[in-house]
Amino acid sequence: MAIKHLEHSSLASSLEPSLLKALRHSISGCVPHWQLELTSEVYREVHLRVASAESDPEFLGATCVLLLDRFENSERGSDFEWEWDAFATRYQRADAPTRAAIMNGLDQGRKYSLVSDKVRPSIPDCTTKPVHDVVRPLLQLAKSLTEEEREWIANADYGEDVKTHLRALNELLETGDCIYPPGETWFPAEVVELVSHGDENPGFVGCTALVLINAIADNDCRANADFRWKSHRISYSSLAPSQRCAIQGGFRHLYEVIRDWNPYSDQSAPERLPTDSFLPL
Repeated sequence: MAIKHLEHSSLASSLEPSLLKALRHSISGCVPHWQLELTSEVYREVHLRVASAESDPEFLGATCVLLLDRFENSERGSDFEWEWDAFATRYQRADAPTRAAIMNGLDQGRKYSLVSDKVRPSIPDCTTKPVHDVVRPLLQLAKSLTEEEREWIANADYGEDVKTHLRALNELLETGDCIYPPGETWFPAEVVELVSHGDENPGFVGCTALVLINAIADNDCRANADFRWKSHRISYSSLAPSQRCAIQGGFRHLYEVIRDWNPYSDQSAPERLPTDSFLPL
């Protein structure tokens, strides 16, 4: 998110062409380890802009660059304690994508001891969209499941309890929020979750939306969304634009509001990751 903000910022080109080149390279097919390689002169200029919040229109962009450099060069620069004391209100007043980029960067930096432990963005600080704006398009996807798709979903558990699953699914989709009934962990959750595991399945998108709606409601307590992002993230990028935005938006919201949500906790990151591995806006 910070990269997208910076690519369209005059800061990148005004500092030096190599910075813009590095940012563009990083949003191509794969994302390498950060190698912005800011010279000491460019770093000083960025730092001056960060310290000139009242007069520099590129203050927020410069803050993003400084955060990226902190991850690349932990031995230099600020731990952002002073900047937090001085500019937290400015970060909070930024447009939502920029605010969330900076706040999530600070929060992640603190977890790796790159940012002062006193820097504590709130969950609203880190959240790009309010929950109702995230859930609304997911509900639209779920409720758009056709009769044929619903019947196929009801048969997904090897043809077991088809009528019970179909009735439970129809009743769920008639509710306003599509939240599974209290205490219900099987009908229709079992078939919904099975169908959401394969993009070739009829109803894949609607079932994924239902999984996300319920993961958002219970803070992904069963790691259903966690597992699906790790396993199926590439499939989501191939969806139609409106479907893709709704689905990826649901996953991004979970990342922003659940502080320990980490689909890759049991994996070692390779040197280069495909951009599909990251959570876009």
